[in-house]
Amino acid sequence: MKNKHHHGIVILIAVIVVVAGVVIFYRPQANPAADEQFRTHIDKGMSEEVRAEFDLRISTLRASIDASEDPELRQYLQLANLYYQVGDLALSKQYYEMILAESPNDVPALENLGVSLEQMGDYSGAAKAWSQALELSGNSTTALRLAKLVEEHFPNQRPELKGLLEKSIETFGQEPVFLRMLGDWYANEGDYERALSHYEAAKSVTGSDDFDELISEARQKLIESENNK
Repeated sequence: MKNKHHHGIVILIAVIVVVAGVVIFYRPQANPAADEQFRTHIDKGMSEEVRAEFDLRISTLRASIDASEDPELRQYLQLANLYYQVGDLALSKQYYEMILAESPNDVPALENLGVSLEQMGDYSGAAKAWSQALELSGNSTTALRLAKLVEEHFPNQRPELKGLLEKSIETFGQEPVFLRMLGDWYANEGDYERALSHYEAAKSVTGSDDFDELISEARQKLIESENNK
């Protein structure tokens, strides 16, 4: 990777991203100065000693990269991860994007870029990165991150959230967190019968009493809705 300096302009356009068979729509938006609106650093609460250790690791790795005519992508990934660990979100984003400029289908870079963008407050960017990662070779952690992001920050995309949760259950199995979220989705839509079935499935998988209150509430709502017919 010979180009060691990359200054990307973030331009969000209308895109349709297929996430494991689920289509999520993003609204048109173009903003060349987008980075200026987002958080660039977060405080990781490191002691001076720990921070000094990280700074040494960063400077050593950067020196190794600078000394090489063709640094390996894994070195950029390590550097990006180190910057993220010390809370330098803007630099972590920069190096993840350098990797993706060279290797657009690098799943770890896409997944980690999404994490940095989410903490920066660039929720559309995070959703796009995680969607691309899932389309290529996703895992349940990334699917969950995307689902929670859509649930919290994209209320107008509730139909897409349902599809994502359904596909996640189909792909990754009956993981309780997906069952709970899909149960909540149905409850919010007033479909208490389906909400109840998902809560009961989650309880069956875990054997936990944590779902008892949700099950009881869904049953009560279901009875009330049937009585009001």
